[in-house]
Amino acid sequence: MNCILLLRKTSVCLFLAAALATAQTREIRIGVDQAAPYQSWREGYGPVGFTVDVLENAARKRDLTLKWINCPEGPTNAIRAGKVDMWPLLGVEVARKLGIYVTQPWLQNEYAILWHTTTPNVHGAPPDWNGKTISVVDLPMSRFLARRFFSGSKFDPTPNRTIAFQHVCAGSTDGAFMEVRLVEPMLPERPAGCDAMGLGL
Repeated sequence: MNCILLLRKTSVCLFLAAALATAQTREIRIGVDQAAPYQSWREGYGPVGFTVDVLENAARKRDLTLKWINCPEGPTNAIRAGKVDMWPLLGVEVARKLGIYVTQPWLQNEYAILWHTTTPNVHGAPPDWNGKTISVVDLPMSRFLARRFFSGSKFDPTPNRTIAFQHVCAGSTDGAFMEVRLVEPMLPERPAGCDAMGLGL
């Protein structure tokens, strides 16, 4: 059995530039980066993901057109450069640090840390993470929260959560930090190299 450590509920919001308040604006430039399963850019197709579906549906109801723009540089640089007017998902605190207008939250996440263990610790405390290396998906909110909760740790940025999980299984990192909703499906159907691994969460 796994020991579950829920670190925090984090609200995620939709962000609009102040310029969008004008009634004349009907087309909105919205950025997208590689942040699956929320949103990502598929070459030859365009934006995909459930935030894309949600926001496209909302825009149709308001008679708005969303112009999706591939922004591999991420939200901070894209917004500061004036490349886009809006970003689908950002953590509230991250957005406020950027000086971006924050709407009411429309998605809430819980985060947890996963680690290798030979004796699952059901009732005890999690490991001491000071000086340990933690895999973190290389996204603004994940990096922000990881630094907040594990200030004494080193970080291993990964392109996605599967690779973060696999780094723990391979022993190259001591833990992996990610959203509960995304790690839970990987526990019964584990990534390659993780089948026989004892895990704490």
